[in-house]
Amino acid sequence: MKNTRRPSDHHADQILHRFDLNPPDIDSCLSQVYAAFSGYRPRWDWCRQCFTVDEEARTRRAGDPRRASLESFGQIYFEHPNCSGGRDTFLHWLPRGLELTFLNFDHDYFPMEGAMRLGLWRWPRGEQDALRVVLQRRDELVQRWRSHAIRACDTRVEDRRG
Repeated sequence: MKNTRRPSDHHADQILHRFDLNPPDIDSCLSQVYAAFSGYRPRWDWCRQCFTVDEEARTRRAGDPRRASLESFGQIYFEHPNCSGGRDTFLHWLPRGLELTFLNFDHDYFPMEGAMRLGLWRWPRGEQDALRVVLQRRDELVQRWRSHAIRACDTRVEDRRG
């Protein structure tokens, strides 16, 4: 069948975007990411070849993604997203995963690899926009993570002394 659309009718989706030189503060950016992905709920039919029942149960007990520890759900980043309940599970945990791991090279967790496996470039515009804004605040996010890591180390040193 012949393509009846004229060349002027073709409209490619924009894939490259200019960064905002004055993005919102990091808390607003993170709130936007959490809001964009708040509709996703994890699925609990995980691959038994990749995850044990105990690993899945630990993630079930993690509770609210805004307060979950990385250890409670981070194992999903070591396997293909389909092995841990699929796209919905991955996107449910993505905001917290980014908040806790973004440029945190002390961990092997890197959620953006899974995001690429799930076709980030085809996600709804609102989700892409939220990620773009938070990634523009990477320096602030890294600084926040570093101060958290330093406090955690100081606490461990104090615990050993005490």
